[in-house]
Amino acid sequence: MSEARTAILSAIRIGHAGRGKTTGRPDPLPAHPRPQFEQDPVVRFLARLGASGATIEQVSRVAETGAALLRYLDAQQMPRVVVTDDVISDAGFAWPAELDLQQRPARDGDRVSLTGAFAAVAETGSLVLRSGARRPTTLNFLPEHHIVLLHRAAVVPHFEDAWTKLRATGEALPRTVNIITGPSRTADVEQTIAMGAHGPRCLHVIFVS
Repeated sequence: MSEARTAILSAIRIGHAGRGKTTGRPDPLPAHPRPQFEQDPVVRFLARLGASGATIEQVSRVAETGAALLRYLDAQQMPRVVVTDDVISDAGFAWPAELDLQQRPARDGDRVSLTGAFAAVAETGSLVLRSGARRPTTLNFLPEHHIVLLHRAAVVPHFEDAWTKLRATGEALPRTVNIITGPSRTADVEQTIAMGAHGPRCLHVIFVS
């Protein structure tokens, strides 16, 4: 091994030896400029979400979610059958008896899903959803109608804040983090917008204010 190669490898070892001793984590990335906006993050998020093609219903309490869900299904003339994730157990209240809520991964033929959102980004109007054993990702993509239950406290200004919030849970990062901005669409064929090309054609958010 040449002397130059030995010197380079020695410098690398010394650098790694002195890094992350106290936390076991790599050095954080330096801060960088973020887009600034004067609006309240919640106001901006709701505006951007609506502009993305999603629909929104605001409720004052999480216990009103069931009634809001029924209103959406009836307005869309959909059967009252919904597949869901851990929203059922985490909500902590009795759902309307008229709803057939099935807690399981989505399958071909399911028309409506209900999930929670880990965070919402005011910068773009995007929803951030984690995968997990109790949060199957199929719910985000297979049914044609995706309904998301979102709490006001989950809204953050920028994408960087969503990742900071995710790391702050102290849990291992999930296998998948889905970032959803409006219903699925494409203009690949003759520049004509087609809804539901790669996922739900309707995105509806029940926002608990």
